[in-house]
Formats: sequence, C-alpha cells, structure tokens
Amino acid sequence: TAEGALSNIGNNLQRIRELAVQSANATNSASDRAALQAEVAQLVGEISRIAESTNFNGLKLLDGSYKNQNYQVGANAGDTISISVADSRAAALGATTLASVADAADERIASNVAVSGALTINGVAIDTSGLANGDISGLIGRINDQSSATGVTAARATVTQAVIASTDLGAGESGAIRLNGTAISINDTQGASPAALVARINEFSTQTGVTAEVLAGNNIRFTSSIGADIVIQDYGTNTVFGDVTTESTFVAGIELRTRAGGTITAAGAVAGSLYAASTGANAGEANTYTVNGLSVTTVENANNAIKAVDFALQSVNSARADLGAVQNRFNAVVANLQVNAENLSASRSRIQDADFAAETAALSRAQILQQAGTAMVAQANQLPQGVLALLR
Repeated sequence: TAEGALSNIGNNLQRIRELAVQSANATNSASDRAALQAEVAQLVGEISRIAESTNFNGLKLLDGSYKNQNYQVGANAGDTISISVADSRAAALGATTLASVADAADERIASNVAVSGALTINGVAIDTSGLANGDISGLIGRINDQSSATGVTAARATVTQAVIASTDLGAGESGAIRLNGTAISINDTQGASPAALVARINEFSTQTGVTAEVLAGNNIRFTSSIGADIVIQDYGTNTVFGDVTTESTFVAGIELRTRAGGTITAAGAVAGSLYAASTGANAGEANTYTVNGLSVTTVENANNAIKAVDFALQSVNSARADLGAVQNRFNAVVANLQVNAENLSASRSRIQDADFAAETAALSRAQILQQAGTAMVAQANQLPQGVLALLR
C-alpha cells in the first residue's frame, strides 16, 4: 500500500520537475510562468493529500507517524522486524543546500584555485589528495564518493558570483572592462557612483549573460544565473576596478545538498584558498527548499525547484527501495517458517504416529504364529483318535 502511494507521489514529482525545467527557459513570459505555477500548486496539493490519506487498517503510512513498527515473524519474544516509513508529505520533501565551498574573500572560485587540502563534511574526511588546481569537478566527485556516509551530495552551484571592489570615477576620468568578451566603456557620468556603474554594466547583460548589483562598501557583485563562467578583463585604461589586473575568471561554487531538514556541517580550508565552514566568517548560507513551497514563477525559483524535486525524488525512491527490501525479507521469513513448520510436522509424526512398516510386519508375524499354533493344536487333537482306532 505504501509503495503504491509512493509511486504516485514520484510521478507527480516528475511532472513538477518538467514544469520547473520549462519555466527556467527564457522564452516564457510572466503569464506563462503563472500558468505553470498553477499546475505545480495542484500537483503539490495532490502529493500532500496522498501522503496524508494513505493508510492500512486505519494506520497512517506516509505522514511520518509510521515509525519503528514491529512485525512478529517468529514464535518467540523478540522475533520481530522493525519498519519505518519516511515522512512523504510535501512539507517534508525537498533539499537543504549549503553553498559553503567558495572563496571566503569574495564568494568566488578562481579557475586556477588549488583544491587539495583538509575538508570534512558531517564529520567524514574527504580525500582531496592528487587533485589538480582548478579541478572543481574532481572535488565534487570526491565529495559524492562519500555521500553514503555523509548524507550529502555536491554539485556545481547554479549561480556564479564574483564580487569586485569599484572606484568612483572623477571628473574627466574614464575606464573600460571586457566582460565575457564584451567591451564596456564607462565615463565619469556613467561611473560616477556604484549604482550608475551597475546600470551601465546591466545595459550589456543580454550580450554578457551577467547582471550586476551594488553591495556594501562600493562592492559590485557580478552574477551569472546559469552558473556559467564570468571572465573580467582589463580593456584599455581601467580606473574602475582596481583589483582587475589582466584577467580574472570565476567559476560556480560548489553547492552541498542533503534532504530537507537534514544537517550539513562542513569544515576545513582547502589549500588556504577554497573554504568550507558551517559557522564563522566563512560560513555558507543554508537554504531549505521544500516541495510544499515550490515556485516556478521566476528562473531562480525554477532552479531552486529543480534542486528540491531532485532530492524529493531521491527520498521517495529510497523509501520505495527500503519497502521493496522489507517485502523481500518478509518473503524469506515466510519461506523459512514454512520449512520449519514442515520439519516440525514430520518430527511430531515420527513421535506420535504409528510406524506403518513396523506395525505391518508385527501383524504379519502374529498372524503366522496364530495360524501355526492352530494347526498344531488341530494335529494334537487328531493323535488320540488315531490310537483308539488302532486298538479297535
């Protein structure tokens, strides 16, 4: 019963994922995404209804209350198998993410960053030895190799960010940068303030695929919402970004993910450049995306929905696998009990019932002896008669 209900929940999650992928496409208008959101809301409601109403013999199976239920599988006390079914309501399905593995200074990972060094996730040491500089994919692979022990998986973050300090242009000054290959010139009017500079950069967002926003301290954050690299180069005389020398390439950070409500504790400094921490100055921001609160009304929300649904599907599939394993275990228990019952019945028969072969042999022996005795008595009775006959 539980597995069948989980199968339907999985089908609804697959449909939600399709809608989220569709919403992430730039061809959709706001009204298109609103229509997609309407179907998502209905599917989420159906997931919650299935999880709340699925029961067997009056016992709720998928609302999180079916925990440590013991099934008697033997004749003695303690011969039990314990079963728990994970909470499959929409509010309990999803992912907790921690985009914590990034350069502590400015939320970026340079393309040549060293990735070897100490790193632990949920108390499990991650082997980073032998990884070449810039091998972010290799580090992700090492983290995922330990996912069964940590309960955490890693992936490239869906957003790339680079934070650069800007300088206000004075009268008569000008500057220029090349952003993802697009030259952007800036004069003293366009770059008189960080806000004006950001507005100028965003005029070219269609060509660069990058948007900018103002942070505290005259810092400007460049963002690629699709996780693409951000390449910033000097172009001519640059008095706008003092820390951009020749070329700086920034790649997406590493996002750590676990089931919604789960914990992620990452700590360590990878070669002093790549940090991961759950507390302190280098702490990443933890976010929980549950199916219950999914939205596909924007590209960012759609990407978050995809993450949440992926982990929700993983949770549902894991629960179905556990139930299938328990069903197989019950089949083995039944087969074993049948063999035991057969052997016990044979033992009881040997102890209590007659041995037909032995009893048949004994009966035949008794009948033979009886018949022989009768014949001998008959012969004995005939002897006196014979003697009398001789005397006559």
